[in-house]
Amino acid sequence: MRRESNEVEASWEKFNTAIENLAQTRVDYIIDVLGIEGLNTGLKSIEKATLAPLQVYQHVKNVGRKYSNCDAVLITSAAWPTLTVIQALEDDIGKPVISSAVGQIWAPLHELGIRARINDYGTLLRTLSGETS
Repeated sequence: MRRESNEVEASWEKFNTAIENLAQTRVDYIIDVLGIEGLNTGLKSIEKATLAPLQVYQHVKNVGRKYSNCDAVLITSAAWPTLTVIQALEDDIGKPVISSAVGQIWAPLHELGIRARINDYGTLLRTLSGETS
């Protein structure tokens, strides 16, 4: 039991160090969070993958409309099934919708310099083409 405690403490130290390093990094942009809205399903994190994409779509569309002056909408739960509704959300809200799940697809492809034309899955994946428009 003590070993688990040490591992948690070590992880917490690493997290704190990362936050301190981030705080010392020069920031070239500012993000204003206009609101945070949860779906309040009572589901555990892993169970959120069982949400119907339509349920996610309706919730995010309502959030995008509620904060209509936002520049983009961020969905931070990687478990939410967002891939199939991202483009429809962007079309309906009229601004980029970025989800953790889509970001997890985009990040390694971007880091490896892989160019791909991925249409109909939102603004973020479309940036992989390297085209400006």
